[in-house]
Amino acid sequence: MTRNFIIFSALLFTLFFTPLQAQVSLVPAKHQVYEWLHMQRVKGNLNQYSYESLPLTRKQILSELYELEEKSEKLSGIDQQLLKWYIQEFSPEQLRKDKEDTYLQGWDDTIKSSIKRKANLFLSNREPHLFVIHNDSIQWTVDYMFSGGRLFVRDDSEDLNKVNALSYKALRTYGTVFGVLGGHLEVFNPSVGSEGLLRYHPEWGQTFDGRRPNTLSTLYAEAYATIQYKNLGLHVGNGDLKYGTRGSEAMILRQDAGNFDWIRFNFDTKYLQYTFIHGALKAPTVNVEVEGFPGVFSRISPDRWFALRRIQITPAPWISMAFTESLIYSNRPIELSYLNPLLPLRFGEYETNDKDNPIWFFDGTLRPIRNLELYATIGIDDLLKWSDIFKPTGKRASEDGVVSYQAGFQLSLPTATIINAEASIIDPYFYAHWQRFNAYDEFGSPLGPERGPNSREFFVSVRQWLPWRTYIDVALGKVKKGMNLVDANGNLIEDVGGDIFEGQNGGTDTVRLFAGDIHEWYQVDVKLEFEPIRGIQFFGAYSQRIMQTGQQLPDLNYLHAGVEFNFYPGALFGLAKIPYVNVLF
Repeated sequence: MTRNFIIFSALLFTLFFTPLQAQVSLVPAKHQVYEWLHMQRVKGNLNQYSYESLPLTRKQILSELYELEEKSEKLSGIDQQLLKWYIQEFSPEQLRKDKEDTYLQGWDDTIKSSIKRKANLFLSNREPHLFVIHNDSIQWTVDYMFSGGRLFVRDDSEDLNKVNALSYKALRTYGTVFGVLGGHLEVFNPSVGSEGLLRYHPEWGQTFDGRRPNTLSTLYAEAYATIQYKNLGLHVGNGDLKYGTRGSEAMILRQDAGNFDWIRFNFDTKYLQYTFIHGALKAPTVNVEVEGFPGVFSRISPDRWFALRRIQITPAPWISMAFTESLIYSNRPIELSYLNPLLPLRFGEYETNDKDNPIWFFDGTLRPIRNLELYATIGIDDLLKWSDIFKPTGKRASEDGVVSYQAGFQLSLPTATIINAEASIIDPYFYAHWQRFNAYDEFGSPLGPERGPNSREFFVSVRQWLPWRTYIDVALGKVKKGMNLVDANGNLIEDVGGDIFEGQNGGTDTVRLFAGDIHEWYQVDVKLEFEPIRGIQFFGAYSQRIMQTGQQLPDLNYLHAGVEFNFYPGALFGLAKIPYVNVLF
């Protein structure tokens, strides 16, 4: 018995724990490399890149970069420089070189030469790691970042018009063990000089402390653990997921919807990708008295769960199609039928007495010529009969299924420019459910487009890529939305399907698009990243909502701009002595 166990263990070790060729840790969906790779797909330089299912592993990203390296003569000068820097960031071979000179490794015999060596590292374009482990079994990296800048918010609904200092410190660590086990963790500790401003940050405002009106600081983290063997991947994460085609926001899972805990199983081949996700969503908490213990209270919240299945087929380099089922259920433990990767969620939902919130999505991309990509998504909430898809809005009754539509194109120019135009419509009651905790949200933040149901958006954006890992993105959206009618105190007068937290309860009333309190506004967004020296990044994000019609939503301005440094924290003491620099810290 012991002998057989030893033989089996040796075979298992040989099968899985192979010498390292690339890292299998996940890369957060906010990394700019995803957008740049997508532009290369639009150009026709990449065929199998899965932009609609993020995040990916470092190994998957590196394979796309190596494919581009083989075609580098077709790339523009800007793209060639960006490709070189991305390969440097993701290549294990580069990591082997980096370990000889990090901020905690590679010191010389004398203080003078050591300081000079670290100063050269600081001003070079090498990867500025704090510490690196690299051998045949382990690749692991530790980075430290700190940032200073300014945050400006003007919110007319709260008579808020403030600008204040916003700084953060961050620790990031990622790596791979034995070529199959990966991990990625990054923790941010932002702090601002005025209460409540963190609520407006797209990421930090989703945390428990960040959403509170009297907080000055919070903790924000993303963490991913990975087991990856060839085409099979098992991922456990707390962080952003992004699923679906998008210009403005993805219909299935938008980025910045808020971090939640999830487990994901992936099977990826050249022509077929299958994804299984099961996650835990947060809900508001209440204090209740424990029965049998007078005066003893417990803080509880309802159980909320998220399930997703996605099958994507890429039969030819110029076309891909996908079918996605998503479902939210609540107020009970994990449902075993939703853990079966082969059982369609809709079937399982029927067997649990039709009490959950399933949605179907069909999406696809088409590249008829180089530099042009067409995409579309149709979503069906509570499909009861196929004819619901073809029934126009205004003809549907409240017991019919409701639909969302998205269609757009991406156009790439030779100047490393990509232009996106999109139109999307979301029917009333889409994403909503008659049970409050089955709504399509994470702690009050919609998992789908932020504007919610009973709405339409026309969207256009231009992104210009430049050397030094630099891009500037300018976007303009025009939104029309029918909101529920409420009184002066916010109490509901009439439900027209404009709020994901007010689901329909059946009946024969007609579902009318743009019924209710009409709101129209323009949405302007500008983003910038500029990294003249690796590890020193200037950034800016500006957002403005300009109301045209309606009183329930205010004009809103938001700006966060600053500079991020990536190097050893001991340098803080030296920087603080430089005139005008210390105001950042």
